[in-house]
Amino acid sequence: MGAALEGGQPAGLEDEDRLAQGAAAASQGAAQQADSLLGQAERADPEWPEPIILRGQVAYLRARAAQDRHERVDLVLQGMVYAGQALQKAPGNA
Repeated sequence: MGAALEGGQPAGLEDEDRLAQGAAAASQGAAQQADSLLGQAERADPEWPEPIILRGQVAYLRARAAQDRHERVDLVLQGMVYAGQALQKAPGNA
């Protein structure tokens, strides 16, 4: 799990500051890489809810940076799917 997470969060999840400064392209690239690493962590330990929770946060970040309205909607919906999956794995953490 440690390879996919750095300091408890995926590399790129802290990009909110970059996004606020208008570096949407850099933020999107980092967020896509974070999502990929979290997907690897999720596959490595399917019972661990943390990667799914963080993937939802990454989807939110990507939605904020997306220029296309349809892409934003798709990313928000994907984030909601991740939230539902995380709640199924760890219902006591709602």
